[in-house]
Amino acid sequence: EEKSKEVKEALRGSLHNASSTSNKKASSTKPLTDFCSQIDKIIVAIDDKVVADVDKHAGKVTKKDEKRDDIRTQIDTLREHNRLKRITQLEELSRKGTTLEQKKAIENFTAEFTQALILKNKAIDDLIHSHREEIDALTGAKKDFVTKSLATLKTDIETAKIKARSDCTKGVSGITVRTDLKNALQKAQADFKKKVLSLDTLTSTSTKDISYKKSELLNIEDAFKKSLARSRVDLITALKTEKAASSTNP
Repeated sequence: EEKSKEVKEALRGSLHNASSTSNKKASSTKPLTDFCSQIDKIIVAIDDKVVADVDKHAGKVTKKDEKRDDIRTQIDTLREHNRLKRITQLEELSRKGTTLEQKKAIENFTAEFTQALILKNKAIDDLIHSHREEIDALTGAKKDFVTKSLATLKTDIETAKIKARSDCTKGVSGITVRTDLKNALQKAQADFKKKVLSLDTLTSTSTKDISYKKSELLNIEDAFKKSLARSRVDLITALKTEKAASSTNP
């Protein structure tokens, strides 16, 4: 049990920033003198922690990909919903045509609406595709950077482990070995976190790009509405003409 506590204490000090008081140091001095007898178990536990960190970072990348796929699914679902709704609306519109002029206006509007919608969806798909390519390039750069940073972290940790084992073999005191190992691991993790924080510059670039894409989407929607302006006026005029004529007849 005492040895198990010693391993946990060593890991806690090695992998986290611990605030030590003089009393804590005094109470932990005795088990730490036997630190080297537990070095193999300590190193195995350190390896487990490193693997967990690598899996955590890999998981974040996977979640981002899943989120992007979910957005694409949402767009497709919304389009299908609008398509079915549109069919019903156009069927209702077609029943309003009683005169030749009205039927022609409805046919023209329906044809122009259908064509304008095709162009609108294509423009949106092109914009999404372009945005995805840019995000893929950005994500790829981030992934490569994190992979290289993790490789450096693992190398630094491996170096610290080798030195700890070597110092124990040379008869260096357990307290000194523990302190050196703790400092080396903390430095390795601090260097890694500093590198990862530098990815914020890439994120800010992506945010600006998304803002631009939103503006482009508004332009696409505006162009869609403008393309239907003439046929919409003709349709409204034709329907109003019939309504006015029917209201004057007894």
